[in-house]
Amino acid sequence: MVNVEDAVIARLVRDNEHFELLVDCEKAMQYRKGEADLNEVLVVEEIFKNARTGDKQSEEQLKKTFQTTSLQQIADNILKKGEIQLTADYRKKQAEGKRKKVVAFISRNAIDPRTNTPIPLTRVELAMEETKTHVDPNKSVEEQIDKIVDELRPVLPISFEKKGYTITVPAKSAGKAFSKIMRYGQPKEQKWLADGGFYCKMSIPAGIAEEFINDLNKLTGGEIMIKEE
Repeated sequence: MVNVEDAVIARLVRDNEHFELLVDCEKAMQYRKGEADLNEVLVVEEIFKNARTGDKQSEEQLKKTFQTTSLQQIADNILKKGEIQLTADYRKKQAEGKRKKVVAFISRNAIDPRTNTPIPLTRVELAMEETKTHVDPNKSVEEQIDKIVDELRPVLPISFEKKGYTITVPAKSAGKAFSKIMRYGQPKEQKWLADGGFYCKMSIPAGIAEEFINDLNKLTGGEIMIKEE
């Protein structure tokens, strides 16, 4: 738990009345996602009219606005529907986290079309530094990936290709292989064979095709048929 001096304000405004909490920034954002308990979030167990001056909200006003004076119920309302101030450290951490997700997405799903080989994480990171590519921490990877790739292409050729495979797994490894295959994606065609084996056709991002094949060969001891379409 952070000290009061390091706490941020979570604020909900209703009918020109302010309802404020002093909270741990990171825990408050986790609470919104259902990843933290309320007692981890609140730095001070009070509902304020002005948290910085310590001016508390009246029970009368709480009852009028929320039909309750329960700290837990009102705090839950404020945290889920109100505005939470974000610290510079939290913003930085979010930006770095989203940047890593973008780098991982490109490395996992793309190839260098000049060599038809996967693009290492470090090459993607260096290209982003060179092009000064900005990653928006408030947008999903999918929402901004096209723009980011366009910025990177002058220094890093990128191709989002997929490779198709026909896979046949013998019965003794079929169960384990089925679970592994499903982690990589949904086959476009699949069936269990009369002898207990498993057959499927699926497409894999070219960037992880080698990893996919190696994983299945290792899992089955090499007793698997994988044919590129």
